[in-house]
This record gives sequence, structure tokens and C-alpha cells, in this order.
Amino acid sequence: MLAWIPFLNQQLLARDQKIKRVVAIAPSSVVWAGILRDWKKVPDSSWTAKGKPLAHVAFKPTGPVNQLLNLYSQSLANRSEKGAANIQVENIHGNVVLMTGENDEIWPSPMMAKQVCEKMNVKQKDQYQHLNFKGLDHLLDFKFIDPSEPMNHTLIKKLNGE
Repeated sequence: MLAWIPFLNQQLLARDQKIKRVVAIAPSSVVWAGILRDWKKVPDSSWTAKGKPLAHVAFKPTGPVNQLLNLYSQSLANRSEKGAANIQVENIHGNVVLMTGENDEIWPSPMMAKQVCEKMNVKQKDQYQHLNFKGLDHLLDFKFIDPSEPMNHTLIKKLNGE
């Protein structure tokens, strides 16, 4: 079985041993609070398991927030859940390819991908691959969906296990 949905795929792979390969674009190393339209409310976890919210990193900025990257980076620095929101990548039995853009302005996906790789490497070497693309954004400027782009061919190869 193959999963290809950013973030969700890492959660599934850590929980379901039938999944053998994941390609994640702009991955996270943690479960985040959900995004609400009404910022007067405090968001709960963005994910549930068996109907219960998963532990999550709450939004806790310590300084000015003029873009989402500030919100996510500052919230990571102010975590209060003592690691409970970490995605349990050490439980992954399949292969993982993480694709990030160095100019991600949503959240620090290159840093989080590096953390995922370090945790996975402790258990099993060569189980992961991190591809960080220079000059590209959170969703890699959507080059991965354009069949004329080399990145599209890279994505297809990784999905096929090459």
C-alpha cells in the first residue's frame, strides 16, 4: 500500500505497517493545532485517532507574526506538550521520501524534514531520503504536478519505489 498525502502519510505509516512507501511534500515532524477562521477561539488538534484529538503543538507566538512561518517557527520554539505531538516516525517500517522547498514560507519544512530523518536514522539507516529544492516554496511551486518538469518525473519515480 502507498500513501501520498502530506503529513497524513507520515501518520499513517507510523500506525499502519501495511503501508510500505511514502512521499511527503512539505512534511511536518509534529501534529499541529487546527486552523480556524475565528482566531478568537483556541484551535484543538488538526487530527484525531479513534475519535479523539491527537496531542498537538499549540500556536504560541512570542513575537510579531507577519507571516505563517513566524507563527509555526515560534510555536515550535514554545512547545508545552513535552514531545507528545511528535509524529512517531521511529515506528515507520517503510521507506520515506521527504520533498521540501528551501523557501517554504508556511512552516519550516526543511528543518522538520531533517528532524524526521535524524529520528528515523537512529532505528534504520537508508530508510529515508530528503530532497530539498533550492528556490522553491511550500508546495514546490507546484512543479511536481507538471509533466514537463523534471520534478514530476522524480516524484513518479519515488512513488514507484525507484
